[in-house]
Amino acid sequence: MKANANKRKIFDAVDLLTEDTSAQTTAVKAENGIEQIAIDSIKAFHNHPFHLYEGERLNDMVESIREHGILNPVIVLKTDNGYEMLSGHNRANAAKIAGLSEVPAIIRVLRIAILQ
Repeated sequence: MKANANKRKIFDAVDLLTEDTSAQTTAVKAENGIEQIAIDSIKAFHNHPFHLYEGERLNDMVESIREHGILNPVIVLKTDNGYEMLSGHNRANAAKIAGLSEVPAIIRVLRIAILQ
């Protein structure tokens, strides 16, 4: 049973619709597949009904990012004009307020066109 456990891979919804761009990019990236991208190059996901944090919750996140940085990278979709946010809208917003110009990101490429 233990031998089979190493072969199993858990996928999330983003994995099913995208592929990792690590083999397709010439940019220098960290070994873990995370790269720094400009916050201004990221647009909100076109059909995502998210609400950005406000008030104390936003202020707490901004202070945490100032103190510790961004601990979990955002996940973005590569587009012709930059990137589209899949996960991490609040982290990117708080990072911008905290004065950062870049965020750590996992970049995905769309495999199928049914999302558009």
